[in-house]
Amino acid sequence: DIVLYLQHPHPPAEYDSPSARGMLSACATAGFAYAGHVIFPGLLRVMRRPEEFPAAITLSFKMMVAVYMTFSALCYYAFGSATQDNVLKNMAPSRLRDLAIVMVTAHVLFAFSIWLNPVFYLFEETLGIEIATGAQQTRTQVAGRVVSRTLF
Repeated sequence: DIVLYLQHPHPPAEYDSPSARGMLSACATAGFAYAGHVIFPGLLRVMRRPEEFPAAITLSFKMMVAVYMTFSALCYYAFGSATQDNVLKNMAPSRLRDLAIVMVTAHVLFAFSIWLNPVFYLFEETLGIEIATGAQQTRTQVAGRVVSRTLF
C-alpha cells in the first residue's frame, strides 16, 4: 500500500515540528519494541552454548533496528504527520491490510507466552520441576513443563 500510495498523485505529506513530548513518546515506543530483555535470563539458562548469547543478541538487535528504521522511515515519508500510531489505519481497506492485522494479532497472542517465561520458571520451580539446559532436559522435565504451562 505504501508503494502504491507513493506512485499515485496525492497532496504532499505535512510534517510537524519536533517537540519534547513527541521525542519522549518515540523513545517510549522504541523502548517497548525492544523490551524482550525480560526473557533474556531464561533464554541464557536453556541455551546449549551460552557463550554465543552476546553475539546472538547483538545480531538480533541490529536486525530489529534495521527493520524498524526502514519501515518507520517509509511510513513517515509516505504519510508525514498523518501517520497514525498503528500505521495499518493509514492503509486503504484491502485483503492485504486485513491479512496484516491478522498476522499482528497472531504475533501478539503467541508472543505473550514468551513474556510469561519468567513466571513459568517460577511456577515450575515451586512445583519442583528441575530447570535444565535444552540439551539436558529429560522427557519427564519436558512433560512437566508442557502440563504446568498448559494448566497455567
